[in-house]
Amino acid sequence: MWGSTLYHLDDLPYKPKEYLPHIYGKFREKSAAVRVRKCHDAPKKGDMPFVSKPTTEMKSGMNYMPTL
Repeated sequence: MWGSTLYHLDDLPYKPKEYLPHIYGKFREKSAAVRVRKCHDAPKKGDMPFVSKPTTEMKSGMNYMPTL
């Protein structure tokens, strides 16, 4: 899954399904000009939708507090 990688697949100068450097040095050379995409801003208060009828799973998740 590409969601856990540093670079987005569309930003790479090659198609990873067709060619992926197996040696780190070659990967570094090919990826040197690629920049990491900017992260999304954290949502501000009021940006997230309000849940009017939370499920039991949601309620248990909101009340869960791990013990140390």
